[in-house]
Amino acid sequence: MYRDLIIMTKSDKHGGFCVVGIDINDGSFIRLMSDNKETFGALTPENMLYEDNSETKILDVARVEILKHCPTQLQPENVLIDETIRWQKLGTVSQEETYQYLNNDASNIFLNVDNYLSKKEVIQNASSILFVQITKAQIYSNFKNKTKMSFTFKGSKYTDMSVTDPDYYGKDKTYPKLNVVFSLPDDKWSSVNDKYYKFAAKIFEV
Repeated sequence: MYRDLIIMTKSDKHGGFCVVGIDINDGSFIRLMSDNKETFGALTPENMLYEDNSETKILDVARVEILKHCPTQLQPENVLIDETIRWQKLGTVSQEETYQYLNNDASNIFLNVDNYLSKKEVIQNASSILFVQITKAQIYSNFKNKTKMSFTFKGSKYTDMSVTDPDYYGKDKTYPKLNVVFSLPDDKWSSVNDKYYKFAAKIFEV
């Protein structure tokens, strides 16, 4: 079974990548998972190679062989890829073509205006992927040299959101408007610390 996907993220995840795609046939968001339990399903660069050995890029449309749906309570969008089959590039889309998939009906970024959810909150959350347009955004590095972002969404201010999009590491810049794919984790650290930090997994300048 395969899915034809617009590749929306290649964000940092436990030494590999968190890869989110949009199914071009039904518009659903899915998270592609490997069977590597130590990295909580992160993909490697080798997992994302095409038949000609070229690398999958953001906004490519890729045909990916899927073994099964593998949802967790916190990440219902997860699917397990077949790591033995190379991906097939079907084409690319423009950034503007992704606007139709924005979650315009969302009233907040995952239930609250904090930069994380508690275990109680994350269990109540319906999805772990959100694609929205934000305004008055500022990207910066904190005192630990971690890339963060503050912004406004639906009239509410969000501060110190973690950025896992490597294209924006180390940037210090303000943006009037951005489209962002946000993601929630499902890993041991989050469970132990009862803090499921919200990640800006991919940032698109508008």
